[in-house]
Amino acid sequence: QAPQSFLKQVLRTRAPLSGAPSPLPRSATRLLDLARDAKVAPAGARSPRGWRRTFVGAVVFQLRVGSASSVCPSALDLGQQLAVLDVGGSGNVTVKDAPECELICDADVRCRSWCFLEDAGRCHLCALRGSRGRGSRGRGTFGVAGAQHEVRRRPGSGRTILVSYAAGARFRATQDKLHDSLSIAELDEHWRWNLEVLELQEHRALFLDQAKGVATKYAWKPYVLWQSFRTAHWGDWLVYHDASQYIREGISSSVRPLLRWLEKHRQDNPCECLPAVQLRQTMQHEWQQRCTKPYSAEPYHPDDHLGEFCNLASRVGLDVLEQDKARCRGEWQRPMLQYAWSIWRKTPQSARVLRDFWKSSQSPENIVCLPLTDQTLFSLLVNKLAPELRLHTLWAPSLYTQAWQQDLDITVGGSGRNDALIFKHLNFVLDALARESQQGTLLHLVGPGLRHPSAVQGLVWEMGSATPVAWARSLCIPRPQRPYLAGRVVAAALSRVREEIGAMEAWGGRYKVPAGWNGQVVEGAGETKRSHAAALPGHMRDITEELGEQRLYSRGFSGAFSLGSWSPGLLAPEAIGGPAAALSAVVELTVLNDGAVPWPKGAALLRLPGGNATLLPPDASACTSRAFWRSREPLKATCGSVPPQEHVTLLLTLELPLRARGRCQWQVAQWALHSPTDGKPFGVLLQARICL
Repeated sequence: QAPQSFLKQVLRTRAPLSGAPSPLPRSATRLLDLARDAKVAPAGARSPRGWRRTFVGAVVFQLRVGSASSVCPSALDLGQQLAVLDVGGSGNVTVKDAPECELICDADVRCRSWCFLEDAGRCHLCALRGSRGRGSRGRGTFGVAGAQHEVRRRPGSGRTILVSYAAGARFRATQDKLHDSLSIAELDEHWRWNLEVLELQEHRALFLDQAKGVATKYAWKPYVLWQSFRTAHWGDWLVYHDASQYIREGISSSVRPLLRWLEKHRQDNPCECLPAVQLRQTMQHEWQQRCTKPYSAEPYHPDDHLGEFCNLASRVGLDVLEQDKARCRGEWQRPMLQYAWSIWRKTPQSARVLRDFWKSSQSPENIVCLPLTDQTLFSLLVNKLAPELRLHTLWAPSLYTQAWQQDLDITVGGSGRNDALIFKHLNFVLDALARESQQGTLLHLVGPGLRHPSAVQGLVWEMGSATPVAWARSLCIPRPQRPYLAGRVVAAALSRVREEIGAMEAWGGRYKVPAGWNGQVVEGAGETKRSHAAALPGHMRDITEELGEQRLYSRGFSGAFSLGSWSPGLLAPEAIGGPAAALSAVVELTVLNDGAVPWPKGAALLRLPGGNATLLPPDASACTSRAFWRSREPLKATCGSVPPQEHVTLLLTLELPLRARGRCQWQVAQWALHSPTDGKPFGVLLQARICL
């Protein structure tokens, strides 16, 4: 950046810096200091005077010199005394311009300086003394300062490095499980980050001090990714994985097939990276949802979500204008991305993504008001860079089907993104890739437009395809005048007890109403026996509108749900007139607290007075926690305190008198949760029509 004649003069005469151009860039000043010191440093000195080391051999100065001429400045003659950085086999790589040359140097802790040869379109890189790129592998591991390392290198192959971060006992327990699975996953090394590592002096100057108080909460992942990437060798693989509190497992199979899959798609996806998984909901949904408290501060303009989005999107560099909301709405409708794990080949394209991510995260105004902070910022950045770098993300609709089979669509929060928990661990993707030989293509690379593909009809959840009621429900926006103490049935099943075989038998299909769907889903309805179907003329369904919202609200209920119409005499005609002319039925309900306050501890499911059903007393009810990531609690007669967006399983056992057809009458029975303090019912009103 300084005139070459001045650089040559300083190196030739060791002149003082008093004659430097004003203002002289700090990088040029540091280069001159280093060059002058290097010329007088005694032979064999470990480092010239004035060098200050930071993490693993990097220099805090991070020297950068650019030149638009065809000849490197004389200052770079120091490269003759230093090893040439090994990038693709030599210290000279083909680049399109000086910024790309600077990027390649910036992406490697061993790079001391760079020079762009414009006529040749080449980038000349000089390394720190004693750093020989891949040649250093035979002498030991090059890792992150302060981080624990486990080395399992295979001779003659590039490294495959696991990178993880954990802060807190439950997260470190998962990190330990990831570490124990290195051999199974065929990973060569594990770079284990934690808060103590970030607080070391080597990292504090670059991370904690620069991020102005938001770093430890919001920007640790961009920093861990970028510094781990800079520490790796060119061509190495980095497998980053969150130490999750939700899925506490190690990696269950080799990651090598997935790496070969990425190499196979190198022509379409030149970064050979897998930056994120594409989710079924849009960025608009994540921005507007109120189901979970935002990780960050409240938005600057909470009543204008689109305007807030456009403002931040333009600040990140997306080609939108804050005032042009029609143009910005296209970005608003892009799918949300999740990067609980990611895979990066050390290539220039990957370097661009991770460097820009770290730089953007250093600005508090770019991150503190994003709903999911770094995840939202990363989604915006990938959308910005995808066309230029031909970035692709992973789209795996088959994993959504697998999530539904595990009830992840209804039992982990009500935000409409709960079924995406299956993407939080790499194991599910590795398993899907292994099944492709028998089941066909299950994993798709999507890009660079990063729009939702139509792989599964109705899978995408966006405002344009949702009913107003279903969209508001998925955002956890309450209806006007709805009680704060509330509940909603999200799954229900009816079974009969078969005393003769000591087991329960399904009486009908299983009802489900996930947050991100327009209507209900009944599983297994086509498999119901003919006799069972005849004994269940009315199916389970939501009847809030039938009974009237405002009428229910005035009685303290948040909604109403029909358990169906039952005709037990048709189900067990052989028992009619016998000594035990009764049928035991069990109703299993998954109920979500979708209100604004926790349920009181000790709430119980009881029959409401005033019904005309002549059931055999007493009804028996039980309650248990339904949280996915915790151990299921034992059944109890009452529920504990249930926070908003948590679920419980309610079991209701009934003894139904048996009557022959034509001799029974349709009667109504009702149940509800009752408060232990005042005995008042609350939540969802349950109702069944029974022929007794």
